[in-house]
Amino acid sequence: MGCARWYLLRYCATSCSATVRYVLLALKVCGHREREKYFLLPRHDIIMETLDAIKTRKSVRRFQDRPVEREKMNALLEAAVQAPSWTNNQCWRFIVVTEKETIEKLTKANSNFNSWLKDAPVVIVACADPKDSGDWNGLQYFMMDVSLAMHNLVLMATDMGLGTCYLGAYDEMKVKEILGVPDNIRVAAMSPLGYPLDKKTLRDKMKGAILRSSNREPIEKVSHWEKW
Repeated sequence: MGCARWYLLRYCATSCSATVRYVLLALKVCGHREREKYFLLPRHDIIMETLDAIKTRKSVRRFQDRPVEREKMNALLEAAVQAPSWTNNQCWRFIVVTEKETIEKLTKANSNFNSWLKDAPVVIVACADPKDSGDWNGLQYFMMDVSLAMHNLVLMATDMGLGTCYLGAYDEMKVKEILGVPDNIRVAAMSPLGYPLDKKTLRDKMKGAILRSSNREPIEKVSHWEKW
């Protein structure tokens, strides 16, 4: 790691039941560029544990009126493309949308349930070229490839304090027309991106109750050992 040495320090909370946190701390740094190389972002010292990020992630539908820094968006794309894919063909293509007018058009191409999308500062549209992925047992694997890449991006965004929300209820042909996506490319998913607005409206609470987004089935119900 050049002249930089990095140490993993474990910090435990005072109570024995508290969650153990891991902090990645640079003790010796050879300049700002070396620091940025290994953290992807300057001054991004505190990194969540993987499970913390997984459990902290939630669907965010309200955002602050605050732009997302370009270097953070670049870091998210870098995280996305580290995902595995069918024979490593990396069929994914990403469109980062920040223009307000285009975001409003994308909102209209979504279902009315996603009308809140117009207030997002960024929308990331994940596309795929199916010929660069597989088709086996009747399954088209470009969807899996894109899902793996998008979830890398989503977990990284969570780590950065950014909110996302997987969206699929859109008119694909309208989205392709708005963004100039070629005919042979599929629009596999999209997500808003921004700094979450903590204040929840009654409508937000009702959506949460309907979607049961925080509820998870017990492991015993969804898993099997050795056989079904």
